[in-house]
Amino acid sequence: MQGQQGNRKWGIVAHLEKQFEVSSVPADTDTISDVDLLMVVHPKGLSEKTLFAIDQFVLKGGRTIVCVDPHCVADPPNQQQMMSGGQHDSSSNMPELLKAWGLEMPAMTFAGDRSLAVTGSPRPAQRPEKILSIMKLNSANENFSADNPIVADLGEVTVVFPGVLKTVASEEESSALKYDPLLMTTEAGNTWMIEDPYELMRPDYGAFMRRFRDGTEPVTVGYMVTGDFKSAFPEGIVVPDDTTGETEEGDGPETPKVKTLTGLTESSESGAVVVLSDVDFLSDMVAYQRSLFGMSPVGDNSTLVLNALENLSGSDRLISIRSRGSY
Repeated sequence: MQGQQGNRKWGIVAHLEKQFEVSSVPADTDTISDVDLLMVVHPKGLSEKTLFAIDQFVLKGGRTIVCVDPHCVADPPNQQQMMSGGQHDSSSNMPELLKAWGLEMPAMTFAGDRSLAVTGSPRPAQRPEKILSIMKLNSANENFSADNPIVADLGEVTVVFPGVLKTVASEEESSALKYDPLLMTTEAGNTWMIEDPYELMRPDYGAFMRRFRDGTEPVTVGYMVTGDFKSAFPEGIVVPDDTTGETEEGDGPETPKVKTLTGLTESSESGAVVVLSDVDFLSDMVAYQRSLFGMSPVGDNSTLVLNALENLSGSDRLISIRSRGSY
Protein backbone atom coordinates (compact mmCIF):
# COMPACT_ATOMS: atom_id res chain seq x y z
CA MET A 1 0.00 0.00 0.00
CA GLN A 2 2.93 2.31 0.63
CA GLY A 3 3.79 2.05 -3.06
CA GLN A 4 0.56 3.81 -4.03
CA GLN A 5 1.84 6.97 -2.40
CA GLY A 6 5.31 7.05 -3.90
CA ASN A 7 8.26 6.77 -1.57
CA ARG A 8 6.87 9.00 1.18
CA LYS A 9 6.64 7.18 4.47
CA TRP A 10 3.55 7.31 6.60
CA GLY A 11 3.97 9.56 9.62
CA ILE A 12 3.69 6.59 11.99
CA VAL A 13 6.75 4.96 10.35
CA ALA A 14 8.83 8.11 10.73
CA HIS A 15 7.57 8.35 14.31
CA LEU A 16 8.63 4.79 15.09
CA GLU A 17 12.05 5.29 13.53
CA LYS A 18 12.85 7.83 16.23
CA GLN A 19 12.60 5.14 18.91
CA PHE A 20 13.16 1.82 17.16
CA GLU A 21 15.27 0.29 14.44
CA VAL A 22 12.61 -0.22 11.78
CA SER A 23 13.00 -2.61 8.85
CA SER A 24 10.52 -3.92 6.27
CA VAL A 25 9.67 -7.60 6.02
CA PRO A 26 8.88 -8.71 2.43
CA ALA A 27 5.24 -9.63 1.95
CA ASP A 28 6.27 -12.95 0.37
CA THR A 29 8.71 -14.00 3.09
CA ASP A 30 8.85 -17.58 4.34
CA THR A 31 10.68 -16.80 7.57
CA ILE A 32 10.84 -13.93 10.06
CA SER A 33 14.06 -13.60 12.02
CA ASP A 34 16.11 -10.92 13.78
CA VAL A 35 12.89 -9.12 14.70
CA ASP A 36 11.89 -8.31 18.28
CA LEU A 37 8.50 -6.76 17.53
CA LEU A 38 6.47 -7.42 14.39
CA MET A 39 3.80 -5.13 12.94
CA VAL A 40 1.50 -6.62 10.30
CA VAL A 41 -0.45 -3.77 8.72
CA HIS A 42 -3.22 -4.27 6.11
CA PRO A 43 -2.31 -7.88 5.17
CA LYS A 44 -4.01 -8.29 1.79
CA GLY A 45 -3.78 -11.67 0.13
CA LEU A 46 -0.67 -12.88 1.92
CA SER A 47 0.62 -16.22 0.67
CA GLU A 48 0.31 -19.30 2.83
CA LYS A 49 4.08 -19.39 3.38
CA THR A 50 4.00 -15.82 4.74
CA LEU A 51 1.10 -16.65 7.05
CA PHE A 52 3.07 -19.70 8.17
CA ALA A 53 6.09 -17.47 8.89
CA ILE A 54 3.95 -15.14 11.07
CA ASP A 55 2.41 -18.18 12.77
CA GLN A 56 5.83 -19.56 13.66
CA PHE A 57 7.10 -16.15 14.82
CA VAL A 58 4.23 -15.95 17.34
CA LEU A 59 4.70 -19.56 18.49
CA LYS A 60 8.36 -18.82 19.25
CA GLY A 61 7.26 -16.06 21.62
CA GLY A 62 7.40 -13.21 19.11
CA ARG A 63 5.38 -10.14 20.07
CA THR A 64 3.08 -8.95 17.31
CA ILE A 65 0.67 -6.11 16.45
CA VAL A 66 -1.82 -6.90 13.67
CA CYS A 67 -4.01 -4.26 11.99
CA VAL A 68 -6.70 -5.71 9.74
CA ASP A 69 -9.63 -3.85 8.20
CA PRO A 70 -12.97 -4.70 6.53
CA HIS A 71 -12.65 -1.46 4.53
CA CYS A 72 -9.48 0.62 4.44
CA VAL A 73 -10.22 4.14 3.17
CA ALA A 74 -6.47 4.78 2.89
CA ASP A 75 -6.29 2.03 0.25
CA PRO A 76 -8.26 3.48 -2.69
CA PRO A 77 -8.28 1.94 -6.18
CA ASN A 78 -5.53 3.18 -8.47
CA GLN A 79 -6.33 5.29 -11.51
CA GLN A 80 -6.05 2.39 -13.93
CA GLN A 81 -8.58 0.35 -11.93
CA MET A 82 -10.99 3.26 -11.84
CA MET A 83 -10.74 3.82 -15.60
CA SER A 84 -11.25 0.14 -16.41
CA GLY A 85 -14.09 -0.27 -13.91
CA GLY A 86 -12.27 -3.13 -12.20
CA GLN A 87 -13.33 -4.14 -8.72
CA HIS A 88 -11.01 -3.07 -5.92
CA ASP A 89 -10.84 -4.91 -2.60
CA SER A 90 -9.94 -2.51 0.20
CA SER A 91 -10.26 -5.11 2.94
CA SER A 92 -7.55 -7.10 4.69
CA ASN A 93 -7.75 -10.09 6.97
CA MET A 94 -5.89 -13.19 8.11
CA PRO A 95 -8.76 -15.51 9.11
CA GLU A 96 -6.51 -18.56 9.51
CA LEU A 97 -4.25 -16.87 12.03
CA LEU A 98 -7.03 -14.98 13.81
CA LYS A 99 -8.90 -18.26 14.28
CA ALA A 100 -5.78 -19.88 15.76
CA TRP A 101 -5.65 -16.96 18.19
CA GLY A 102 -9.32 -17.42 19.04
CA LEU A 103 -10.62 -14.39 17.14
CA GLU A 104 -12.56 -13.57 13.99
CA MET A 105 -13.41 -10.41 12.06
CA PRO A 106 -16.55 -10.89 9.92
CA ALA A 107 -16.39 -9.48 6.38
CA MET A 108 -18.38 -6.33 5.45
CA THR A 109 -19.33 -5.88 9.10
CA PHE A 110 -18.53 -2.74 11.09
CA ALA A 111 -18.70 -1.44 14.64
CA GLY A 112 -20.94 1.57 15.20
CA ASP A 113 -22.06 3.80 18.02
CA ARG A 114 -24.42 6.72 17.60
CA SER A 115 -22.92 8.60 20.56
CA LEU A 116 -19.34 8.28 19.24
CA ALA A 117 -20.03 9.08 15.57
CA VAL A 118 -18.55 12.37 14.34
CA THR A 119 -20.72 15.10 12.84
CA GLY A 120 -19.73 16.52 9.49
CA SER A 121 -20.67 17.27 5.89
CA PRO A 122 -19.62 14.33 3.71
CA ARG A 123 -19.93 16.47 0.57
CA PRO A 124 -19.78 20.23 -0.10
CA ALA A 125 -23.00 22.17 0.52
CA GLN A 126 -24.48 19.16 2.26
CA ARG A 127 -26.10 19.56 5.66
CA PRO A 128 -24.02 18.23 8.58
CA GLU A 129 -25.00 14.76 9.73
CA LYS A 130 -23.78 11.97 11.96
CA ILE A 131 -21.18 9.84 10.17
CA LEU A 132 -21.48 6.37 11.67
CA SER A 133 -18.33 5.06 10.01
CA ILE A 134 -16.04 7.52 11.83
CA MET A 135 -15.97 7.24 15.60
CA LYS A 136 -13.99 9.09 18.23
CA LEU A 137 -13.35 6.65 21.06
CA ASN A 138 -12.61 8.51 24.28
CA SER A 139 -11.93 8.02 27.95
CA ALA A 140 -15.05 9.92 29.04
CA ASN A 141 -17.22 7.20 27.47
CA GLU A 142 -15.02 4.41 28.89
CA ASN A 143 -14.01 3.16 25.44
CA PHE A 144 -10.56 2.11 26.72
CA SER A 145 -9.84 -0.72 29.13
CA ALA A 146 -8.94 0.77 32.49
CA ASP A 147 -6.96 -2.36 33.37
CA ASN A 148 -4.53 -2.40 30.46
CA PRO A 149 -1.58 0.06 30.41
CA ILE A 150 -1.64 0.22 26.60
CA VAL A 151 -4.89 2.18 26.61
CA ALA A 152 -5.72 3.02 30.23
CA ASP A 153 -4.63 6.67 30.03
CA LEU A 154 -5.49 7.50 26.42
CA GLY A 155 -7.72 10.50 25.77
CA GLU A 156 -9.12 10.05 22.25
CA VAL A 157 -8.57 7.63 19.37
CA THR A 158 -10.28 8.06 15.98
CA VAL A 159 -11.23 4.98 13.95
CA VAL A 160 -12.66 4.83 10.41
CA PHE A 161 -14.95 1.98 9.28
CA PRO A 162 -13.63 -0.20 12.13
CA GLY A 163 -14.33 -3.90 11.97
CA VAL A 164 -15.75 -6.13 14.70
CA LEU A 165 -13.57 -8.56 16.66
CA LYS A 166 -15.24 -11.59 18.24
CA THR A 167 -13.76 -14.34 20.40
CA VAL A 168 -14.39 -17.78 18.92
CA ALA A 169 -12.03 -19.94 20.99
CA SER A 170 -13.36 -23.18 22.41
CA GLU A 171 -13.44 -23.66 26.18
CA GLU A 172 -10.24 -25.71 26.00
CA GLU A 173 -8.47 -23.14 23.83
CA SER A 174 -9.58 -20.17 25.88
CA SER A 175 -8.17 -21.74 29.03
CA ALA A 176 -4.66 -21.35 27.57
CA LEU A 177 -5.23 -17.79 26.34
CA LYS A 178 -6.23 -14.53 27.98
CA TYR A 179 -8.34 -11.99 26.08
CA ASP A 180 -8.11 -8.35 27.14
CA PRO A 181 -10.43 -5.95 25.27
CA LEU A 182 -8.51 -2.75 24.48
CA LEU A 183 -10.91 -0.61 22.43
CA MET A 184 -14.67 -0.86 22.49
CA THR A 185 -17.85 1.10 21.89
CA THR A 186 -20.28 2.08 24.65
CA GLU A 187 -23.03 -0.31 25.69
CA ALA A 188 -25.26 1.32 23.06
CA GLY A 189 -22.84 0.25 20.32
CA ASN A 190 -23.75 -2.38 17.76
CA THR A 191 -22.64 -3.95 14.51
CA TRP A 192 -23.86 -2.86 11.09
CA MET A 193 -23.33 -4.44 7.69
CA ILE A 194 -23.29 -3.70 4.00
CA GLU A 195 -24.65 -6.11 1.41
CA ASP A 196 -22.50 -5.02 -1.52
CA PRO A 197 -18.94 -3.60 -1.59
CA TYR A 198 -20.14 -0.99 -4.12
CA GLU A 199 -21.91 0.73 -1.20
CA LEU A 200 -18.46 1.78 -0.02
CA MET A 201 -17.42 3.40 -3.29
CA ARG A 202 -19.92 6.24 -2.84
CA PRO A 203 -21.04 5.95 0.78
CA ASP A 204 -24.54 7.09 1.75
CA TYR A 205 -23.88 7.95 5.39
CA GLY A 206 -27.50 8.83 6.01
CA ALA A 207 -28.54 5.34 4.87
CA PHE A 208 -25.91 3.76 7.12
CA MET A 209 -27.31 5.62 10.12
CA ARG A 210 -30.93 4.83 9.25
CA ARG A 211 -30.24 1.10 9.17
CA PHE A 212 -28.29 1.21 12.45
CA ARG A 213 -29.94 0.02 15.66
CA ASP A 214 -28.58 0.72 19.13
CA GLY A 215 -27.26 -2.30 20.98
CA THR A 216 -27.08 -3.36 24.61
CA GLU A 217 -23.41 -4.25 25.07
CA PRO A 218 -20.04 -2.91 23.86
CA VAL A 219 -18.60 -3.99 20.50
CA THR A 220 -14.86 -4.68 20.63
CA VAL A 221 -12.47 -3.37 17.95
CA GLY A 222 -9.18 -4.17 19.67
CA TYR A 223 -7.93 -7.15 21.68
CA MET A 224 -4.70 -8.15 23.38
CA VAL A 225 -4.31 -11.93 23.43
CA THR A 226 -1.65 -13.54 25.62
CA GLY A 227 -0.75 -17.08 26.58
CA ASP A 228 0.15 -20.35 24.90
CA PHE A 229 -0.90 -20.35 21.24
CA LYS A 230 -1.46 -23.28 18.91
CA SER A 231 -0.43 -23.31 15.25
CA ALA A 232 -2.86 -22.47 12.48
CA PHE A 233 -0.93 -25.04 10.40
CA PRO A 234 -0.36 -28.07 12.65
CA GLU A 235 0.33 -30.31 9.64
CA GLY A 236 2.70 -27.79 8.05
CA ILE A 237 2.26 -26.39 4.55
CA VAL A 238 3.11 -27.68 1.08
CA VAL A 239 5.23 -25.38 -1.08
CA PRO A 240 7.09 -25.75 -4.39
CA ASP A 241 10.55 -27.22 -4.05
CA ASP A 242 12.72 -24.75 -5.95
CA THR A 243 15.99 -26.27 -4.80
CA THR A 244 16.19 -29.05 -7.40
CA GLY A 245 14.50 -27.60 -10.47
CA GLU A 246 13.18 -31.11 -11.16
CA THR A 247 9.62 -32.22 -11.87
CA GLU A 248 7.55 -35.21 -10.87
CA GLU A 249 7.30 -37.90 -13.52
CA GLY A 250 3.99 -39.50 -14.37
CA ASP A 251 1.53 -40.35 -17.12
CA GLY A 252 0.28 -36.77 -17.41
CA PRO A 253 2.06 -33.45 -17.77
CA GLU A 254 5.11 -32.94 -15.62
CA THR A 255 4.44 -31.11 -12.35
CA PRO A 256 6.92 -29.23 -10.17
CA LYS A 257 8.25 -31.02 -7.13
CA VAL A 258 6.90 -29.89 -3.78
CA LYS A 259 8.03 -30.11 -0.19
CA THR A 260 6.34 -29.81 3.19
CA LEU A 261 7.40 -27.10 5.60
CA THR A 262 6.83 -28.01 9.22
CA GLY A 263 7.44 -26.15 12.46
CA LEU A 264 6.14 -25.72 15.96
CA THR A 265 2.58 -26.87 16.57
CA GLU A 266 2.23 -24.97 19.82
CA SER A 267 4.02 -22.19 21.68
CA SER A 268 7.54 -22.82 22.86
CA GLU A 269 7.02 -19.87 25.23
CA SER A 270 4.16 -17.58 26.15
CA GLY A 271 3.34 -15.08 23.40
CA ALA A 272 1.39 -11.84 23.01
CA VAL A 273 -0.60 -10.49 20.07
CA VAL A 274 -2.46 -7.17 19.77
CA VAL A 275 -5.17 -7.25 17.09
CA LEU A 276 -6.87 -4.05 15.92
CA SER A 277 -9.70 -4.06 13.35
CA ASP A 278 -8.77 -0.79 11.67
CA VAL A 279 -5.87 0.37 9.50
CA ASP A 280 -6.99 3.93 8.79
CA PHE A 281 -6.33 5.00 12.38
CA LEU A 282 -2.60 4.72 11.52
CA SER A 283 -2.80 6.74 8.32
CA ASP A 284 -1.63 10.31 7.88
CA MET A 285 -5.17 11.54 7.19
CA VAL A 286 -6.31 10.41 10.66
CA ALA A 287 -3.31 10.19 12.99
CA TYR A 288 -1.30 13.23 11.86
CA GLN A 289 -1.60 16.73 10.48
CA ARG A 290 0.94 18.51 8.31
CA SER A 291 2.17 21.93 9.40
CA LEU A 292 5.11 24.28 8.86
CA PHE A 293 7.02 22.17 11.36
CA GLY A 294 6.32 18.85 9.65
CA MET A 295 3.96 16.09 10.75
CA SER A 296 2.45 16.36 14.21
CA PRO A 297 0.20 13.78 15.94
CA VAL A 298 -3.55 14.29 16.21
CA GLY A 299 -5.22 12.73 19.23
CA ASP A 300 -3.77 9.54 20.67
CA ASN A 301 -3.72 7.27 17.61
CA SER A 302 0.07 7.18 17.35
CA THR A 303 0.35 6.99 21.14
CA LEU A 304 -1.73 3.81 21.08
CA VAL A 305 0.83 2.19 18.77
CA LEU A 306 3.80 3.40 20.82
CA ASN A 307 2.19 2.17 24.03
CA ALA A 308 1.53 -1.24 22.49
CA LEU A 309 5.12 -1.60 21.29
CA GLU A 310 6.48 -0.45 24.64
CA ASN A 311 4.23 -2.88 26.48
CA LEU A 312 4.99 -5.81 24.18
CA SER A 313 8.71 -5.17 24.47
CA GLY A 314 8.42 -5.98 28.14
CA SER A 315 9.46 -2.54 29.32
CA ASP A 316 6.79 -0.43 30.96
CA ARG A 317 9.02 2.18 32.59
CA LEU A 318 7.72 5.00 30.36
CA ILE A 319 4.17 3.78 29.87
CA SER A 320 2.63 6.15 32.43
CA ILE A 321 4.02 9.15 30.54
CA ARG A 322 3.72 7.93 26.99
CA SER A 323 0.10 6.92 27.42
CA ARG A 324 -0.86 10.57 27.98
CA GLY A 325 -1.25 11.78 24.43
CA SER A 326 -1.48 15.46 25.35
CA TYR A 327 1.24 15.41 28.02
